[in-house]
Amino acid sequence: EAAARRGLTLMSRSRPLKPADLSRFDYVVGMEGKNLRAVQAATDFWASSSGPQGKGAAIPPDYKSRLSLMTTYCTANKGVDAVPDPYYGRGKAFEQVLDLLEDACAGLLDHIRRERGL
Repeated sequence: EAAARRGLTLMSRSRPLKPADLSRFDYVVGMEGKNLRAVQAATDFWASSSGPQGKGAAIPPDYKSRLSLMTTYCTANKGVDAVPDPYYGRGKAFEQVLDLLEDACAGLLDHIRRERGL
């Protein structure tokens, strides 16, 4: 409902990260610290086991630079260190999450534009 009131259609769900995602995506963004630490642990494991004898997909050498925390890109909500899970909140929790994500996504887009010279 909160997304629809903003004219947003939520079309996907989260899914587990796969080793191939590190080659497929330039940015792998975690919503909060625990999530990002789990992603870092998984990617470190995959990188250490992706050699000729390993079972993982080829992990790019710059994989650590692809990992970030969503709130790092916030401009209006500086200092917020996590996008909370709205299912555990009350009332305006979904609105708060959407506010944070709109802010962070705009900041991420600005970051990408600067990084790529666009």
